[in-house]
Amino acid sequence: MAPTTRSTTRDREQGVQTPSSHTQIINSAETMSENQSEAQQLADAREQAQEHAQQIADAHDQIRLLQEQLDRAQSASLRNTPSLDEPAKSQTVKLADPNPLTDGVSPTYENWRIQIEDKFIVNKQMFDSEQAKMAYIFNRTGGIAQEHLAPRYRKGPEPFTTSTEMITYLAEIFENPFEAQDARIDFRKMTMKEDESFSDFHTRFLRLAGMGKIPTDDLQPDLYDKLTPALQQSVLPFLDTLLTSKALAHKCLLVDKNLRRLQQRRVQLRTTRLPSRSVTALSPPRGPVSSPAAYPTIRATSPNPAPKLYGPSRESTPVRKDREVICYNCKQSGHIALQCPEPPRPKADVKELEEPLTTDSESENEEA
Repeated sequence: MAPTTRSTTRDREQGVQTPSSHTQIINSAETMSENQSEAQQLADAREQAQEHAQQIADAHDQIRLLQEQLDRAQSASLRNTPSLDEPAKSQTVKLADPNPLTDGVSPTYENWRIQIEDKFIVNKQMFDSEQAKMAYIFNRTGGIAQEHLAPRYRKGPEPFTTSTEMITYLAEIFENPFEAQDARIDFRKMTMKEDESFSDFHTRFLRLAGMGKIPTDDLQPDLYDKLTPALQQSVLPFLDTLLTSKALAHKCLLVDKNLRRLQQRRVQLRTTRLPSRSVTALSPPRGPVSSPAAYPTIRATSPNPAPKLYGPSRESTPVRKDREVICYNCKQSGHIALQCPEPPRPKADVKELEEPLTTDSESENEEA
């Protein structure tokens, strides 16, 4: 027993493995082999993924190259093959030349500049160089504007080199540096006139608001304050629902049109009533005619003349047009008794006139 114990102890001291430790070593070796196989699998998977990504990138590059080749081929075919629709397209796309800029009033510099820039963008095939643009700008000016450009156009100590320099140089001359300030002053003063339509007023309102850079939040109360009292009263019941200037303008436009229609209707009714009243005043009354001379027009047109109601019928005595004037004093024509040169004759007494009448009547009775 003693030697065995001694040998076992010696083996342990010398590091000799026991059966239990051998099993542990085998298990750890198997685990390490498994880990190594998993790591190898992961490495293989990474390599495959990288290869696949590289294949996809190569395929994209090939597609891009093929697309570029196709685009070049299509553009070349379009250049070589004229289309029947090209003249019509060029005519519809081509912008009209702006009016020459002269004094900055008609047209204004801002409108002229916008038209020039649009021309350069839309019809860019016409301006393939800066010289072409500069020549176009110089030919679309006149008067004072061209006089300012001429000293620096292709000559002088500092000639223009780009079209942008020419446009900027004209801006320094014609643009008002206080344009926004003046527009704000005019905007505060403006109000809608009584005989002005809302559409015309709203156009002025938006133009001055844009030039004066009025904030959008202030447009709704400013628009309401500048309306006429009648229009303010009409839209007042709906003001709490019209929260934006656009909604308020739409409501004002609708109300203004309806009010103008009503005003036109009143004018039409007034003009139709005036002729009817005049005709009624000239028409004869419905009652019996009191005098036939009251309406000579109706009597003249009636086929049967109205019978005379008073006295026997008498024929009208013809009146001589050339009646002579006879003096009652001298019984001569040509003057009247007041202008008679003869002395006035004495007037006969009434009794003297009656006596001969009585004598004559008595003689007649005696003869009878």
